[in-house]
Amino acid sequence: MLRKHRVAVIMPEIYHGGAESQFRILVENLDAERHSITVFVEGSYGRKMDQSAEQSWISKQQREKQVRFIFLDNLRTNDGHIRRLISAVRLGFYLVPYLLRREFDTVIVYSAIGLRLTPLLRLFRVFAVFSERNAAVYSRMDLLRKRAYFTSANAIVCNSLAASQNFSRYGYRPLVIENAVAPPPLVRSARAPRAAGQIVVVPGRIAPIKNQTLVARALPALDGIVSRVYFAGAVEDVEYLQQLKDLVASTGWCSRVDILGFVHDMDTLYADCDLVVLPSLAEGMPNVLLEALTREVPCVASDLASNRDVLRDDRLLFRVDDPSTLVKSILHLARLNQTDTRQLTIDQRQYVTTRFSVENLITGYERLFALARGGGGNGQ
Repeated sequence: MLRKHRVAVIMPEIYHGGAESQFRILVENLDAERHSITVFVEGSYGRKMDQSAEQSWISKQQREKQVRFIFLDNLRTNDGHIRRLISAVRLGFYLVPYLLRREFDTVIVYSAIGLRLTPLLRLFRVFAVFSERNAAVYSRMDLLRKRAYFTSANAIVCNSLAASQNFSRYGYRPLVIENAVAPPPLVRSARAPRAAGQIVVVPGRIAPIKNQTLVARALPALDGIVSRVYFAGAVEDVEYLQQLKDLVASTGWCSRVDILGFVHDMDTLYADCDLVVLPSLAEGMPNVLLEALTREVPCVASDLASNRDVLRDDRLLFRVDDPSTLVKSILHLARLNQTDTRQLTIDQRQYVTTRFSVENLITGYERLFALARGGGGNGQ
């Protein structure tokens, strides 16, 4: 009987954003008969989004999958290059005893701290995987600073074709394991248009990269079309939050806009809304589009390669710097009759659930682990 493949995943948090949701899916669905799983949690974002949900999920994985969780404290990714490097050194010292005991065959990292561990992992002959969760757009300085870490990884994995193409331009040969979305058990029934206007959800952490201010700038032109807007996501940048609030106030929409912060139960928002807007300046693989489309919620998004790959319709895409193009995309959907809207959402759901399935994600990781067992891969 083959020995279990021993996998460790180093995560900043259990719950935070799209990357964390993907690794929760991986942990939930790997075959426990063939893999042993250890999850290191850096605690590097410095706050818990939903402790009850986190503890419930952890207990279930421990009970059903025998997953081992190891929690670390006071590691920071958002305080500059020097603090990240110090945190990586501390994490490395913590990992050394496990590496000396040869407890892992493959270690997957994806955070700014985790990336800096690839030379150490390679030194101990562990198959080091760096998982790129963003669009893989790096400045020349970033590439110079991270080159040693990228080249030390046995494999670089991108979660979208667009990110893979970007990484390839830097001289690396990344693998592609696209994000997965688990379809909900129930899909909402068709809804008649609201007389008062549409309810819009804008998911994503409050940060400049998520570009929520574009939506605020479009609000005056949406009067009579949109009745309410919910911004749903953890506040990552307080100054940007204030900028967003000031813009909303300047439009006179304060009574019709809610900034909710982190929302654990996004299903309730998806069930009650008419439209999801994703205005990001950059995306690896847009999880919120996958989630919304599996629930048959119409979506519009910024014209990025990864968003285009999911929506596949120019009329649903808008420029990241032009609120009038966002208004145009929303108007396109608002003018569809109920039958056409229903058919659009059914077609999109079928496409997303087929291409971005949990089965495809697990198959991708099984191939990666087979590469690790065979001693292959170099990411270059």
